Amino acid sequence: MLMNLMEEENIDVLINNAFSGIKKEHFFKMDQAHFSTSFSENIIPVIRITQKAIGIFRKNRFGKIITILSSSILNKPPIGWSCYVAEKNYLLSLAKSWAIENSKFNITSNMISPSFMLTDLNKDTDERLLEDMRSKLPLQAFLKPEEVAESVRFLVYCTQQINGHNLIINQAENLI
Repeated sequence: MLMNLMEEENIDVLINNAFSGIKKEHFFKMDQAHFSTSFSENIIPVIRITQKAIGIFRKNRFGKIITILSSSILNKPPIGWSCYVAEKNYLLSLAKSWAIENSKFNITSNMISPSFMLTDLNKDTDERLLEDMRSKLPLQAFLKPEEVAESVRFLVYCTQQINGHNLIINQAENLI
């Protein structure tokens, strides 16, 4: 249904931003089956949807792909988030490949890596850890989803010359 709707609407922008959840557990304790299940739920749909979008974009000789990642892929990843970080890095590599493979069709692929935001994904984070993280941020405030949306808007309307970039937002070194 989604694939048909993408074709009917003749889309020119795709924003990849979904994740089924984080299983916070040390790598050595995690059941191997979780990695396969998580990859199937979080990466395979992005691949299928992006392949469909690229087909539409190539036909139209224009398109923009924006993939929301996470600043957890930078510097020091959070403890217990190995599967999440690996999947976000996988998407980073794919998005860079999309930028190179499709530039001659006037298709761009850019990424956004926002820092920690208070969302349902991390609602159980200890308040002491939150305060420590907040104090290390440049503006000493967590990002809001609206601020990430502004960055998405920028990439939607920017020149096609911006391609293959990962826009890092509000990152403090060694945040977690």
